[in-house]
Order: sequence, then C-alpha cells, then structure tokens
Amino acid sequence: MPVQTLDLAEPFFTIKIVSGEEAYNVDGKVILLNLSETPIRIREQTLGSLQSVVVAVVALQNLAHAVIVERFADHPDEEALFAEVRKTWPSAFGVRKEKRLRGVSHYMSPKVWVWQFGFTLYHSGSVPLNVGLHHDHAFLPRTGVP
Repeated sequence: MPVQTLDLAEPFFTIKIVSGEEAYNVDGKVILLNLSETPIRIREQTLGSLQSVVVAVVALQNLAHAVIVERFADHPDEEALFAEVRKTWPSAFGVRKEKRLRGVSHYMSPKVWVWQFGFTLYHSGSVPLNVGLHHDHAFLPRTGVP
C-alpha cells in the first residue's frame, strides 16, 4: 500500500497516506506529516518523527509512513470555505456528546482508521485553537499496527 487516498476531508482537501516509498514528488503546495520514527529527507533537511511542515514542488525521500494534505491552499476565500465546512461536517457536540462541546462552533470530518492512527479534521468557528498534532487520547481505542 504505497499511496492510499483517504476521503475524510473531501470535497475540501485530499489526504494521502504514503508508506514505504523511497521517493515521492510533490507538484503543488502540501502539508507533510511524518508518522514514522525515520526522518523524511526534504532536500538538505529532514523532517523528524511526528513533525509537520508545508512544502511545495519538491522531491521527498525516505517516506516510511507519512500523511500528505493536498489542496489546502486552493481556497482563495477562507470564510467561504469555512462556511461550507460548517454546512458539511457535523458539530463535534453532535458526534461526541461531550458537555464541554455544547454550544461551541466546532465541526469535525468523519474519522478514518489506518493502522493505529485515527484521522479526523476539525474546524473551530468560535474558539481559537492551537492544538497541533494529537498522538494520544485516553478516550480513543488503539488498533493493531501493520
């Protein structure tokens, strides 16, 4: 399974899981997330485990397990994008039923599991968030590793 496309963020973004690829060419502007313990080489630099970066038109090397988010920069009107996200994705309260989320403008994409990783995108319309990458949650089950 060298490249697998996930549909959790459609129609807004394309998310790909890249595994076991010695080289991968990026044609546009993408968010790259390294899920392996092995660094990804980006020209003369490396991206460490559980780190992310925005890259554009570059050859990547040594992708053991990575996530690539495409088309995130393709939306010229951010407010229109967010309005569509709020119409398309359910509220986090509606999905998770947590009291702390009641009345909060917080929306989430469907969750997709690949190996032990659960992928979900969130949009917060009323609370400023700077939570970054989540790699542990006490309330989430762990699945098997390939």
